[in-house]
Amino acid sequence: MKCDIGLDSLNNLHSSLAELLEKKKMNIKSACYLSELDIDAEQLWVLRFYHENGALPTIKQAKAIWETCKQKRLTLKAFRKIMDTSLIPQKLVFNYSDIAPFFDKGCPPEDMKRDVLKVLSNWKNNTK
Repeated sequence: MKCDIGLDSLNNLHSSLAELLEKKKMNIKSACYLSELDIDAEQLWVLRFYHENGALPTIKQAKAIWETCKQKRLTLKAFRKIMDTSLIPQKLVFNYSDIAPFFDKGCPPEDMKRDVLKVLSNWKNNTK
């Protein structure tokens, strides 16, 4: 699928999904794939999933949903199977050399982790 993004490219995107795109909660390539889905069925599945789980399709998931739809194999069960991969906890790893400059020399990794999580928590609370 070619995702040429222009004013007409996303005309078929459900208005609620368009709002999420405008708020930068969704990638434009994901939106492009989703705009090819039925606005009264599959796009509503995406919205329902978002409201229930707080997750929108990644580009890879949106492409898989689109491809499954084009093969006429997209059911609600198939959609959920593709999307449920977003709910699997993923591990995020920082290289020591990437974050060491932000800490005092000799700071233990456990303290770095605690401080990073504290700063992120404060940031999240202040951006609400």
